[in-house]
Amino acid sequence: MNAAHKLFGTYSKIKRANQHIDDLDQAIRTFKSTNPNKIASKRDPDTRRLIYYVEEMRVIPVEIPLIVGECVHSLRSALDHLAFQLWVASGSNGNPATVGFPIFDEPAKFHAGLAGKIKGLSQTGIDAITAIQPYKGGNGNDLWVIHELNKIDKHRLLLTANMGFHGMTIPNHLTLANFIGVDPAITVGMSSTLFPLKVGDELFMDIPDTKPNENLQFAVQISLNEPGIVEGESLFSKLVELSDFVKKIVAILARLL
Repeated sequence: MNAAHKLFGTYSKIKRANQHIDDLDQAIRTFKSTNPNKIASKRDPDTRRLIYYVEEMRVIPVEIPLIVGECVHSLRSALDHLAFQLWVASGSNGNPATVGFPIFDEPAKFHAGLAGKIKGLSQTGIDAITAIQPYKGGNGNDLWVIHELNKIDKHRLLLTANMGFHGMTIPNHLTLANFIGVDPAITVGMSSTLFPLKVGDELFMDIPDTKPNENLQFAVQISLNEPGIVEGESLFSKLVELSDFVKKIVAILARLL
C-alpha cells in the first residue's frame, strides 16, 4: 500500500475542509450582496473636514461561524489521521486510542507530552514532528491555532467573527496621513485598522471643504476574533492559510510512510 492509500483518511479530511472553505466563500458573498454595512459621511463643524463613518451594520449570520468550526475540525482531524498512519508505519506498538498529532501551548509542554501522544512512533517520526515545532510561537504555530479554534468550537462557544476595516482606495489628492488611527508609514490594506468594527467608528477624514465621494471603496471584511489566537485577520484568508499549512505538513511527513 503506497502513501496515498495510507493517507486516504487524511486527504479526505482536508478535502472536506476545503469544501467548507468553498461554502464559507459563498456564504460571505451572499451576506455581502445584502449590503450589510453602510458607510456615511458627516461634516466636522470646527475643521470643516468630511468624516466617513460606519452608520449601519448587520449581524453576521450564524451560518458563517458554524462553517468555520466545521472547517477547523476537519483540519484537526486530518492531523490525527496522519499521526495514526505514522504510528502504524512504525510498527503499531502501544495503545492506538492514545495516538494523536501532538500540539501544545508551549515548547516545554510539547517536549513533556510528546511521548504520550505518539508512543510507539519511530525516532525518525519523532524527529520529523519535533522539527515542525507544533506549539504556540513555533514554526508550526498555525497548527496550534487550528487546535485552539477546534477546542473552542467543540467545547465552549461558536467561533467569534466580527467585521473589520482593512483599508480603502486612496483618492489622488490624499496621503495616508488622512487616515484615522493609521501610521502613515503603513501601506493601506496590510493590516486591519479598526477591529472589531462597530456602528459609529470613524474610518477616514478628508481634507476641509471636500464633497462626499461616492467612489471611495472601503475594505470591510468579516474577520476572526478569538483573543490571543487570531485577532482581526480576514476570516476567509485565514482559513485558506491554515488549510495550506496542513497540506504542507502532510507532504513533509508522508515521506515517512
